[in-house]
Amino acid sequence: MINTLKGFLYKITEIDEHIAITMFTLMSKYYDNLKLENFLNDLTDKDCVILLKNLKDEIKGFTTLKIYDFEVDKFNIKVVYSGDTIVEKSYTWELELHRCWGKFVFDLVSMQPDYRFYWLLISKGHKTYKFLPIYFKTFYPCYHEETPLFEKKIMDMFGNLKFHKDYDPHAGLIYNGGNKDFLKKGQLLIPKEPKSNPHINFFLNKNPEFFKGNELMCITRLSWDNLQKTYYRLMR
Repeated sequence: MINTLKGFLYKITEIDEHIAITMFTLMSKYYDNLKLENFLNDLTDKDCVILLKNLKDEIKGFTTLKIYDFEVDKFNIKVVYSGDTIVEKSYTWELELHRCWGKFVFDLVSMQPDYRFYWLLISKGHKTYKFLPIYFKTFYPCYHEETPLFEKKIMDMFGNLKFHKDYDPHAGLIYNGGNKDFLKKGQLLIPKEPKSNPHINFFLNKNPEFFKGNELMCITRLSWDNLQKTYYRLMR
């Protein structure tokens, strides 16, 4: 199938009010309890945005990004944090967002070899979590391996910095206290036999009340040798 979306990277200072409202309106199609003030505050805190546009120059998807610097066990760490992310349902089969996001983060990796890069993904649902095993060889938490102490330190540092008391380091969850958005009922469909996919089953066990807006903290190393063949081919 032919790709009909094109991705564009914008600095957050290039996102005007009209674009921001368009993004909010798109997000509102798939999330309940989404408040404009919270959305705009979160957006202005980011460094950049990838916008997906169709042939009519209409915004049909986006993801927000912020880069954090940490020092863990005397290693210089850069964390790429993905914030609000959505793609219009009729375009979800396209891979443009994955390509643009990958190009952005691996350009950073190539330009700053003295840093260890990690991606922190806050997963609100199993559909988001399942991208980790599709694209990466190792990621955490996962069903077949304990999270290493080094990665756990990064997750806890970030969780405490970003989410404060809402972050539970023991469960690895960010709890929704009622002020945050959550997936609409139509987006909560679970496969009839989740145990047939160990990754989905693991996510549901780790985050059984994801439908309330609770999020699972996930991490993976951003390096070429950690990419699955599928994503490696897409990026190369």
